[in-house]
Amino acid sequence: MTRSRLRRWPSLELLLLAVVAVLTFATSVVANDSDMKSRTQISVIVEGARVYAEVPGANLSEVLKALADKAGLHIVWGGSPSGTVALQWRGITVEDAVHDLLRTKDHLLVYESTASGGSILAEVWVFGEGDEPVTEFGGENVARRERAEEDTLTAARRELMQLVAELRQKGDVAQLTRRLRERIHDPDLQIRKFVFSALAESLDPSATDILAHVVRDDPDPRLRRMAASALRKRGGAESVAVLARAVSEEQDPEVRQALLKTLGRVGEAAESTLSDATNDPDPTVARTARRVLRRVMDRD
Repeated sequence: MTRSRLRRWPSLELLLLAVVAVLTFATSVVANDSDMKSRTQISVIVEGARVYAEVPGANLSEVLKALADKAGLHIVWGGSPSGTVALQWRGITVEDAVHDLLRTKDHLLVYESTASGGSILAEVWVFGEGDEPVTEFGGENVARRERAEEDTLTAARRELMQLVAELRQKGDVAQLTRRLRERIHDPDLQIRKFVFSALAESLDPSATDILAHVVRDDPDPRLRRMAASALRKRGGAESVAVLARAVSEEQDPEVRQALLKTLGRVGEAAESTLSDATNDPDPTVARTARRVLRRVMDRD
């Protein structure tokens, strides 16, 4: 009797081991399936200037990071991003994707100039409350490009971000405009970009006059180009008139070309100025004017 029991125990042990193995495998499959779902939850594709995405439900911070990495953006968030998002993007612009994600957040798009005289979205600032920690998103290549002196620049940018957030929350538009004007010649390129982007979106009518003054009178051609781009974003007949007058008064041929390319994005309202510029004494500027004018007429 004793020997018979002893002979059965190995079989029982084998059966138990088999059950454990099956349960372990099943658990592993479920875990892997869960991992797969979390990995496939965020699908962001950037093709040219268009964004395609399918996100049934994911953390806002994860979607922001995916968009920043794919679109080459640097996102600075004055706080800790939280919440869940679900979305479908079918070829929308990067700007529209950012606005969609941040539609309930106070934010600012910061552009940088391109060699062709246009501008591209480079950075997004999301304003938080007071002394909240700053969260940053963006690929390593973006971070390296923008932080030659990381500690100094980060401190200056965080200080400006907090100041702008406070003034926006108070609704002190005049004070905000004054503070931005004081930083137009800041030695930090990133802060200058931020200043011009903020002036472009400002609700203060005097921002147009500030930008117009830079376009007409600033000795730095880089700032004149940045101000011209900001004026175009503000839009309105007054901005077009300032840009048109600047073309006729500008002495630097490279800046004249940049102004013409900026005006080319205005459309029909700029045709007269572009037409006059086709007779520019500088042959390179004249060629630029003809090329931009053709694009405007074809578009219209």
